[in-house]
Amino acid sequence: MIPEFNKANRRVCDVYIDILKTGKPFLYLDTANVTTQNISSDSVYALSRGQKSIAWQESANGTMTIEAQVLPFKIYAMISDGVIYNDAVFPKHETIKAETNGKLTLSDEPKDNVVFVFKYNDFGGVRIEGTVSGTDFTANKISDISIGAKYEVGYYVAKTTGVNRVSFGEKFNVQDYRITMSTLSKDESGVITPYFMKAYKAVPQRNFELSQASTGDPASITITFDILRDKNGNYFDIVEDTGIARVPLEVSDGLLEVRQGILKVTKMMRL
Repeated sequence: MIPEFNKANRRVCDVYIDILKTGKPFLYLDTANVTTQNISSDSVYALSRGQKSIAWQESANGTMTIEAQVLPFKIYAMISDGVIYNDAVFPKHETIKAETNGKLTLSDEPKDNVVFVFKYNDFGGVRIEGTVSGTDFTANKISDISIGAKYEVGYYVAKTTGVNRVSFGEKFNVQDYRITMSTLSKDESGVITPYFMKAYKAVPQRNFELSQASTGDPASITITFDILRDKNGNYFDIVEDTGIARVPLEVSDGLLEVRQGILKVTKMMRL
């Protein structure tokens, strides 16, 4: 018989995510600020003399959420098809000082050799016509580009190296994942015990909001997963690992031992 201890928790979970179909690890996140697990179920009642007498519970509905401000780019791929593509097309705006009459040198090669050149402070106004070869723009009229003058240019750049891209749309289907969240709880004697919350099958909701601001708190993203039953009927587990030495928090070596224990147990749960 394992003795019971009253415990409390005040530590966000580390999150281990693997691909359900293959078991291949997809992401390990230890920078979340908030992690949650929610399980709910409606009840149906038989009445006796108009009062609830016998209850049946409907199927459980569950979610897991991750809220983070410091996170890898890969986390966005989960909300799509789990794939990070290594090509991208994006616009570029530059202010360039002419070093030769009739010519400008761009920092990148424009996609399809299309570039829009304007006088400084007239971006989107009257276009200076010309041709592009590589990164060199040559005006049709040499007098349109004068040495020492500044010009604003806009064009698209296509890259196949040094970029990561996640795409969203109806043709991109989210994958099924298995998620284990691990944390530590502390009892009334000041010792800690690892806890694990495991969803056997979790599907990301394609609902998220990105915001960027120069003031206030740093940007944060929240990802919500729906918990489903796997093919074996497994749904959700809460695990308390009392087999790891219960070491006081104030002993630094002991805390390290517990952390190492969590890693070991996590690996066991991943199989």
